[in-house]
Amino acid sequence: MRIERTDIRPPKTEGISVAMMPLRSNVPDPGSRDWQLTACPHCGRECWYQTENAETLKAFQPDIKFLCTECALTVAAGGVGK
Repeated sequence: MRIERTDIRPPKTEGISVAMMPLRSNVPDPGSRDWQLTACPHCGRECWYQTENAETLKAFQPDIKFLCTECALTVAAGGVGK
């Protein structure tokens, strides 16, 4: 079976599309120059925004929310948390 690029979608959680940003505490040095240090909009912790990957995801899912890994997992588990 061939998967077309338009078939790739991030997982949806209760109508919310969420993408994970690696926490700086987990990844002290970025894997690429493309990574920009930012703050998670949910908890405020420092995390890495991966510009190229983010733009690709936004093209498919314009309403996607970018959260740090821990906040994204909390949302995926059904607990909106803080």
